[in-house]
Amino acid sequence: MFSLMPSVWINPANSRFYACEYIDAHGKRAIRSTKQLNKKDALRVANEWEEFAAAARSGEATRHQAEAVVNRSLEIAGMGKLKRFTIEEAFKNWILENSKHWSSATLVKYKKASSSFLEFFPPERIKEQLRTITKKDVEAWHDNELAEGKGKSTAGTYLNILRSAFAWMVNEDYIAENQPKKVTLRGASISESREAFSDDEARAILSVCTRDWRGAALFSSWHSIRLGDVARLKWGNLDLERGFIKYLPSKTRNLDQDPRLLVMAQDILRWLKDQEQGKPTDPLFPTLCSRVSGGHQGLSNEFGRIMAKAGIVIPLGREKKGKGRQFRKKSFHSFKHLSHTRMLEADIGAEQRRLMGGHSLTSTAHLSYLHMRPESQTAALAKIPSLMDSMPEPAPEPVSEKKRPARRKVQAG
Repeated sequence: MFSLMPSVWINPANSRFYACEYIDAHGKRAIRSTKQLNKKDALRVANEWEEFAAAARSGEATRHQAEAVVNRSLEIAGMGKLKRFTIEEAFKNWILENSKHWSSATLVKYKKASSSFLEFFPPERIKEQLRTITKKDVEAWHDNELAEGKGKSTAGTYLNILRSAFAWMVNEDYIAENQPKKVTLRGASISESREAFSDDEARAILSVCTRDWRGAALFSSWHSIRLGDVARLKWGNLDLERGFIKYLPSKTRNLDQDPRLLVMAQDILRWLKDQEQGKPTDPLFPTLCSRVSGGHQGLSNEFGRIMAKAGIVIPLGREKKGKGRQFRKKSFHSFKHLSHTRMLEADIGAEQRRLMGGHSLTSTAHLSYLHMRPESQTAALAKIPSLMDSMPEPAPEPVSEKKRPARRKVQAG
């Protein structure tokens, strides 16, 4: 092995940058462009490379030294330093920088997904650099989500959220590669669908509700409003003189979009006449507005107790193992299904159903809320002419010789 002091030169015929010659980490002569226009800067880069190569040849090179070499080269080029963030810091920044563009429902979902990922690792691991995350790390987390009983649809959604987070981190130069994008979704995404309430079930629920819950149920069953959106309604969302309600659904991705404007149903106007009107900033449902939907004491579980009080049996989905909760086919969200189904049964057109249900004209999401209940099927079938009227009796089936029954001989008296 020989030694060689780094040297730099420029060949105007080939490049406008200075080239350098030095001994690389394998002890071989190397010639590379420094990407520098100034000879002094080019020599500094060459010396940095030679110093690190010497450390590598002796087995003493470290990741920290490599980052230091790159950072000094970037500084020489006037490009600043490499961004260095721990796993924990990167996710915190992702949420902080993007939450202002997300709806409240999206923010909750994205926080759950990121918390699930961070809590999978030991505390000391998430203090390490973000670039240490590998494809195997993401696969292990994704497999663990399924092993603990999380539904395939939810686990798939969480993985897609992680891909979005890492895409932002790549774009912000936190890392070079999107490792979650290399991970394949495990198994088919199987979702279970909610069922609509029958009219009698809706009436039974309304009969046992408190003032706030009755109003919330009416707004949802007539206007397809989700529980979280209903709970946050204020008196300012209502135009009582014209009978309008105006609000922006929490799942709306474009926060600059105009609020939904709906004509309130007569059942709701009748309910409002019995209420004491508050200020525009006052909550329409004071006992619901400050509470979260999930959790043991959340709105969803309380509504489950109201359903039980109304004598409604909640059908359950597929049995699950581990931490996954068994799907309940009826919940407050069944009012949204009821709303769309009643509009269908009232012969309201598809375009009107989309708009009245809070969907865009190009969306197919409203289709998942449509149900044709048995009584509707009976009424629809009754409108179709019979195929059997004035039809003669069918001809007898031919009997083959092999199957013809044997005749008994008649004995003479």
